[in-house]
Amino acid sequence: MMNFNRDIHKRIVVSFSLLISLVIQGCSKEPEVKAEVIRPVKSILVVESSGNQSRTLPGKVQAAEKVDLSFQVSGPLVDLPVSKGQNVKKGQLLAKIDPRDFQSKLKAAEAQFKKAKADLDRVRPLVKKNLVSRADVDKYEAQFDVTEADYERAKKALSDTNIKAPFTGAVADIFVENFQDVQAKQSVLSLQDNNNLEVVVQVPEREIVGSGKKDIDLKVFFETVPGREFPATVKEFATEADANTQTYEVVLGIDAPKDLNLLPGMSASVVALKKVKGEQTKNIYVPVTAVFKDPTGKKKQYVWLVSQDKTVNRQEVVVGALSTSQVEITTGLTIGQRVVIAGVHYLVEGQKVKIASQSL
Repeated sequence: MMNFNRDIHKRIVVSFSLLISLVIQGCSKEPEVKAEVIRPVKSILVVESSGNQSRTLPGKVQAAEKVDLSFQVSGPLVDLPVSKGQNVKKGQLLAKIDPRDFQSKLKAAEAQFKKAKADLDRVRPLVKKNLVSRADVDKYEAQFDVTEADYERAKKALSDTNIKAPFTGAVADIFVENFQDVQAKQSVLSLQDNNNLEVVVQVPEREIVGSGKKDIDLKVFFETVPGREFPATVKEFATEADANTQTYEVVLGIDAPKDLNLLPGMSASVVALKKVKGEQTKNIYVPVTAVFKDPTGKKKQYVWLVSQDKTVNRQEVVVGALSTSQVEITTGLTIGQRVVIAGVHYLVEGQKVKIASQSL
């Protein structure tokens, strides 16, 4: 009997201990999940250059021609046959206001104009016969001029119930809904010419001083199409610096490639290559700080490539000659790739990074 009681007591103690253990585990905090570290990095776009004779600046694509279209008259919208992103041709109907009221006004104005013309044609011959005075004819002529002006205004008002594309392009945005009442001068849609693109770049004042169009070659690169370069020309530039950034806005013209879908708002990199006298081979150069040795001790050298998903991947390179603070890369890099140029020893394979605003 005593052994039986001891067994029961032992079971109770074990059960109680398990219960206490479960309670403690339930009250314990869940392990914290560490947030992924996204390190900001300075980087450059790989371009062909002759040592340190180049400068790279970030740019933004915009349409060479863009306009917000509106009606010159008010009324209910009855036709909106286009959508955002749709390509349209010059003269194509983009929107239409209910024309019935304007058609009625045009008929009334036309009737008044025809009556005034008939009256004037009737009295003019009577002047020579002295049947009416010259003053009476002048009144009929004035009435004719007024009705003619009213008739022309009515024709224009009816024509203004349609919005047609002033040039071939694409509908960038639509600001109204079909069948709603729109007011004169109210923006209805935005049209832009995507066949003729521009790249806007903010140039620091130190780069403006002493530079000229004739001694600079301009090229535009897009990270989405590495290896491709697009010649650019200066179309216009600001002569007064921005008060906040102390930079000058420069607008560059490029020919939109037919095999690529480049759109306004896309990011670009503008490279200014300084022309040098005589023949000089152009190779790929990167800052010395971009290259690092193999951490395992092997006689290899690497750079960090920034991929489109903003992760870094180690790329083996072969270096050549030094040029001041830059080093030639003979093998391993392609024009249009992005390379980290600072803090390379703090990165790991596949790490997420953020392109610093001061990066080139």
